[in-house]
Parts: sequence; C-alpha cells; structure tokens
Amino acid sequence: MLINLKTNKGNTILEIVDSNNIIIRKVKLIIDKEYVINPLNQRNRNRGRKVILKKIFQDEKGSHAKVKYLDSSRPGKVDIGDLDEFDKLSLVDLYDDYIDKTISRMEPYLKNLSLFLKVT
Repeated sequence: MLINLKTNKGNTILEIVDSNNIIIRKVKLIIDKEYVINPLNQRNRNRGRKVILKKIFQDEKGSHAKVKYLDSSRPGKVDIGDLDEFDKLSLVDLYDDYIDKTISRMEPYLKNLSLFLKVT
C-alpha cells in the first residue's frame, strides 16, 4: 500500500493506493474538520473514534496527524492513513463492531448462565 499526500490550492488530499494502482481511499484533509479513525488493516485500536484534525506532519516513520479525540478532548497522534471521512463510514459497520465487542465481553457470563440453566 502506498500513501500519497497531494496539495492542491491549499487543500491536502490523502490517497491510499494498492499494489495494482487502485485507489482504496481518497480523503480531503482539512484542518479543524472532524474525521473518524478507520484503519485499513482492521486493527481495533481507536477504531471508530471521532477526532478533529489539528496538524499534518512527517517524520522518519512516515506521515502522521495530530488530532484531538472528541470523546476525551485529549490530544493524540495517528497514522495519516487511518483517517476517514465520517460520512463515508457506514454506521452499520460501527454498530456491528460495538455489538461484537459487547458480546465478547459478555461471553464468560453467558457461559455461566447457560450452565446454570442446564442444571436447573
């Protein structure tokens, strides 16, 4: 995967391109606009959290963004490729992820309940 940052008339465009030169994601990055963290590699850390973009910068590890998390008002740093426009992200996907996490936390209790119900 290749991440391109293009500047056009003061706007920054993020493009993520796969090995076949097919654009996977294209996002217009505007300072002080809301985005959602949506990593392409399906890792769950911070997935679905809303942020405000504060600054775009590069270091030896690549391109990053300084953000402010809306749920905690804390500052943070994320990979630039993890940002996505909120209106593009399916609310169903966010809800499914929430349900999956809730069920996985409840599994031990559900097992105990099912054992209890079998006994009685």
